[in-house]
Amino acid sequence: MTGAEVESGSQDDTAHRPVPRPHDVPAGTTTRFALLIAVVAATSSTMFMLLHLLVPANSARQVDAQKSCFAEVSGLPPLAGPDEVPLRAEAAARVMRCLAPVYLDEVSWAGYGLVLLFGLAVVLYWLQPWWIIRRRRLVPISAENCPELVAYLGELSQKVGLARPPAWLLAPYNATVGGRSFGHVRRRRVQLDAGLVILYSTDRAAFRAVVLHELAHLWNRDVDKTYLTMAIWRAYVVVALIPFVGGLLIAIPLGWSVTALTGHWTETLAVLGSLLALTALVYLTRNAILHVRETHADAIAAVHDGPDGALRGLVGRLRAPAGPRWRALLSTHPDPRQRLAAIDDPAVLARPSPWVLAGAGIAAGMLATDLGFVFDFLFVATAAFSRGLAGLVIALVLSGLLAVTLWHAAAGDPARRLRWTWLLCPAVLAAGFVLGEHLSLFHASVRGDQPGGGLGGGVAVVLTTLLLVAGGVLLAGWTLSVLRLALTPATPRRRWAPFAVVAATGVVAASWFAAWFVLHGLDLALWTPIPGSVPGTGAEIGWYRTLAWWTDFTWLPLRYLDGNPLTLPGLTLLWLVPIVITLRRRGTSNAAGAPALRLGRPLTTGLVGGIAVMVIGVALSYVAKSALPLNVRQDTTFTTGTTYFGYVQLCTYITLAVLAQAVVAGLVAARVRRHRPALVALAVSLTGTLAAIGWLGVLTFSRCTDLYGNAPTSCVPMVSLPDLTGHLHTILIKGLIAAVPGALLGAAVSALRRRRTHPAAPASGPAGARGVSVVVIALLAAVMIAAPLPGLRGDWNIWTGQVSSSSAVPDDEGDAKPPPPTSATSAGRDSSPQETTVDTCVVGTWIETANESHVKSPGGVDVRFTSAGRVQRFRADGTAVLDFGAGNVTTGTFDGKTLRSVSSGTITFRYDTGAGQILYSSPVASGTTTVTIDGVVQETRALEASVEPEHYVCQGDVMTQTGASFTIQLARTSHTG
Repeated sequence: MTGAEVESGSQDDTAHRPVPRPHDVPAGTTTRFALLIAVVAATSSTMFMLLHLLVPANSARQVDAQKSCFAEVSGLPPLAGPDEVPLRAEAAARVMRCLAPVYLDEVSWAGYGLVLLFGLAVVLYWLQPWWIIRRRRLVPISAENCPELVAYLGELSQKVGLARPPAWLLAPYNATVGGRSFGHVRRRRVQLDAGLVILYSTDRAAFRAVVLHELAHLWNRDVDKTYLTMAIWRAYVVVALIPFVGGLLIAIPLGWSVTALTGHWTETLAVLGSLLALTALVYLTRNAILHVRETHADAIAAVHDGPDGALRGLVGRLRAPAGPRWRALLSTHPDPRQRLAAIDDPAVLARPSPWVLAGAGIAAGMLATDLGFVFDFLFVATAAFSRGLAGLVIALVLSGLLAVTLWHAAAGDPARRLRWTWLLCPAVLAAGFVLGEHLSLFHASVRGDQPGGGLGGGVAVVLTTLLLVAGGVLLAGWTLSVLRLALTPATPRRRWAPFAVVAATGVVAASWFAAWFVLHGLDLALWTPIPGSVPGTGAEIGWYRTLAWWTDFTWLPLRYLDGNPLTLPGLTLLWLVPIVITLRRRGTSNAAGAPALRLGRPLTTGLVGGIAVMVIGVALSYVAKSALPLNVRQDTTFTTGTTYFGYVQLCTYITLAVLAQAVVAGLVAARVRRHRPALVALAVSLTGTLAAIGWLGVLTFSRCTDLYGNAPTSCVPMVSLPDLTGHLHTILIKGLIAAVPGALLGAAVSALRRRRTHPAAPASGPAGARGVSVVVIALLAAVMIAAPLPGLRGDWNIWTGQVSSSSAVPDDEGDAKPPPPTSATSAGRDSSPQETTVDTCVVGTWIETANESHVKSPGGVDVRFTSAGRVQRFRADGTAVLDFGAGNVTTGTFDGKTLRSVSSGTITFRYDTGAGQILYSSPVASGTTTVTIDGVVQETRALEASVEPEHYVCQGDVMTQTGASFTIQLARTSHTG
């Protein structure tokens, strides 16, 4: 039976679940091969850098450079606590520039080593065919000397589906009945052993089965990946593993300081354990590639060999490995029982392997930590950008692995629900990722130097891991839903569809994972939502004060999501990719695919939701005019430590839009069953976009009715394009988060209703997008994809901290205007007893996202301290508060010991700004500081304050503070202090 006949028969058999063709199930060799390259690169680059430090001259040069570069801060007082360290950014920058050459020399070893390793792998791969032919003394099989055999082999090549038959070679001195496929692109070769050729005359069925297996390798295009895998493993052993182990064996007898690797023997053991785990992972990944290619080739060959062929009998006679089943992982060939299972049921090929997923997650976690270390070194002044960039790369790796795994599972049977697959896969992948981070070399060697190491940081690790799993489950649900749409029996025109789904999964995950990666593992304060401020005028009105408090809440991860230009395009792809797949399928008959997306209901619901937000927004503005006094509505002061009416109106409208999106998501989820994630995302996107545009209508109505009491000359509001697209970002991002519980609730209601009633037949009618729907979808996609463009400069500032001292604050309608005069009395308030000069950009509540400082120990050794999560509040009246919370942790390492300072309480100051500096005075501290060394408490003292002036640069919602030897990155959480 031919492949086409198998597919046709499967479609006609409605009594049983159709058996998938292995041709439609991706083999998974490409995914594993990419994983192998990533693991080898991470492992070997680490080995090369450590080899650099094993050379006494290199380690001595680095130590001398550190002493020399830190000499300029040698006059600092002895270490008495991190809070007493005077800081200056210029000195820190000079130190980093001074150390750059020695660090660059270390990194160059890794670069040269990687070039040598992969260069040797390419050479080995290229020479492999020549070596096989020479070593096995292969001779060509030509039509002149074996015309009947060559003709038969050509028929088998056509049967498998090869466009060009391979070159056939005979191994005359090999009496076995095996074969081998090898060669380069456009020059494929198949070796036939002498014993196998004899079977052509004595057992034609066995001969046919073996040849079909080798041709299946060519059809699957796994030959190059196989021999590149072997070449990379051999190059890794020769170029990285043997030199590193040899370097250690040489260093110990010669008395070289092995602890130069990390600085302490316990950390050295941790490094060696990490490298051992990485090497084992490289080896197991290599074997996984070799295993999966064999089972996939068996399944494909079995289809062409037929149910009465000899392939199953040949595989069944192979001897299974003795001992525990895990020992099969160490073999280059899979267990014969696995091969038989793939022959009997090709759906086995599509079942996700938890071990492979866990290994992939571990590799990604190790790579993330190492990549974060490298990016932190390359972008030393922009911690958020370096971690965000590393998170972007890892997001593509993790989401790609997840999407390809689900692709394999769905390809086995697109009609199956796969209930546990979309839950289990992201959970195992996330668990492996977190474990991989802790197994990483750099985590082992600098673990005591990381922020968030206290109890709050530990809780944050647990909570952020659960958040990662939840996000992975949602992403897996959408991916699996769209893959079912893409993998139904299809015409060749839709072969691109699964690849489009995998690419879209990466774009969708990129912005969300990057925001998660920047903050995960840090202090819990960074993940705590912060409510808004009370209004400066009208705070005595209870409902108005409560409204201002709750509608202006801030959550730091939302800042990074809002500042990522990939967020809205990713949200667009959630519904655009399924629609495009549907449109492409309209040219096929109904029997060739599943029902197309029915867009009428989600579009209608989204349209009604958006219009409802605009109408309610106008109604609330009308109610506010009669419910609030004129002096409250006239208040436009934003720099007094309180909010004002125009901003409360904007925040209330955004909250209304977010709630409307949650309701729309619930309604759509309750009414549709097929492709629910994509249709919910479409409806939510339409509601949010219309709501953002509707804000212009609300402002127009407010100005025409003189809501603000300023007698405007025109009803037309002056709203800039970046402000409008910024509102769209905020509404859609918050709306998507709110839509998740709304959709889950709607789906639950729908399931309960179906249990109480008989399931209704699917509604008939036209499917797909036509007419007005096409126009609406095209406009919606264009708006959402182009929306990030006006705010790209602000996004760059949020991630990099490359800001100027200029600023912008909201006007009376919640939008941006040029900064007012910097005098604290310019707001129309009474001046404070002590006249101050305040930059309005500084005014607000800020949270420290990264705090790094350096201090000299009594012995002259530089000690690096890190922390995050402290809150700084600057008020327009010239007062400021530094809030340590219940226990802010600052950590550092010195002489192999972990130094920790836990501070709680607050410090209040008076401050002035001028010439790019913040000048502090009149400090009042209330709290305690506890200092520990390796967990042993050394002292507990009263919280102390420093009034050392610091330089700053500020724009919008980001600020950088620098002092004698430190840099603090801050993100604004509120415009009031």
